[in-house]
Amino acid sequence: MDLLILWRGRPGWFYRNGSAGVGSSGFSRDSGGWTRGRVSQHRDYGNVTIGFDADFDAETVKIDDAVLAIDRFNTIVVDAVDEPQSRQITSRRRTASRLPLIGEPNLELARRSPELLADLRCDVTMPALPPMPQPPVITVCEKLSAR
Repeated sequence: MDLLILWRGRPGWFYRNGSAGVGSSGFSRDSGGWTRGRVSQHRDYGNVTIGFDADFDAETVKIDDAVLAIDRFNTIVVDAVDEPQSRQITSRRRTASRLPLIGEPNLELARRSPELLADLRCDVTMPALPPMPQPPVITVCEKLSAR
């Protein structure tokens, strides 16, 4: 089973406070015999924290306080991630997941899914970013426009 969570906020939200995902982050994966397992990931972008806890045996994912069944969909859009009081899940759907074994899965999904491509909002202009000591984040939209 696969799961794609698209975290959207104001342009450049992931660079707030001079951070591009630098800081505390966590990832865990647990699985036992005959199970599909659990996956949890949380990441800080400046003062913005995003994260999920997925239980693939129970076919659920927890984002903030919402527990969602993922038996009929594998793509979730979360808006206003940089505004904790306004954050909301705005879309859930099934996105075709048959991907080649090589390449970048998110890039291939964007190429194959008009809905996901629309969700990415590649037409939104990113703000000019100050020079930063860590490597820049290269978005799927930038990769799509480069080809």
